[in-house]
Amino acid sequence: VANDGRYIMPMLVERIEDRDGNLIYQAKKKEKKAISYRSAYLMQIMLKGGLSGTSSALWHYIRPFYADTEFGGKTGTSNNHADAWYVGVTPKLVAGAWVGGEFPSIHFRTGRLGQGSKTALPIFGEFIQSVLSNENFAHYRTKFPPAVGLDPKLWTGSGYTYHRPDTTSTFDYDFNSTPEKEDETPSAFEGEQEPTASDEPTYEPEEAEGVVEE
Repeated sequence: VANDGRYIMPMLVERIEDRDGNLIYQAKKKEKKAISYRSAYLMQIMLKGGLSGTSSALWHYIRPFYADTEFGGKTGTSNNHADAWYVGVTPKLVAGAWVGGEFPSIHFRTGRLGQGSKTALPIFGEFIQSVLSNENFAHYRTKFPPAVGLDPKLWTGSGYTYHRPDTTSTFDYDFNSTPEKEDETPSAFEGEQEPTASDEPTYEPEEAEGVVEE
């Protein structure tokens, strides 16, 4: 995902130099297309969005580096809180952390204690913080390249998500203005008199038996 859909084969040894700094061996990078660029970029968008959701605790570790480095990640928790995962990604570095037992019977009692954001995420956070704080690894501090040939509507939702037009109307009323003239259109009850207070029925409670008024 971080490599725009390209799978790059891991290398144990990238290069070898002698004691004088002369290059003896340089490994050749082998890669192939795994998923489309479009799918990879949309996955980057979703993983970065995790920082405002289940990965929000990562801000505690990455805030000093966020100005020049982009981050993404996803938590994971298996059934019965037996396994907790966190996989974090930057444009040039991917790392994961797992917390669990040898057998599923070894697990946390509650999701509050055993979820990935509480157990595995801090491990990744400490790791990425130590890497980016080291000037020898300054090349890891970078941002994902902007989209090429993709419509921003794909990840903003604009134009692809149905929405109902707002039917709420508003108006301003000046209470100091001259009141409008009442409607003089005859009503269906024209000619009838409105009831007066004397026409309203009255109700007087009856005295209950056995009750003596003082």
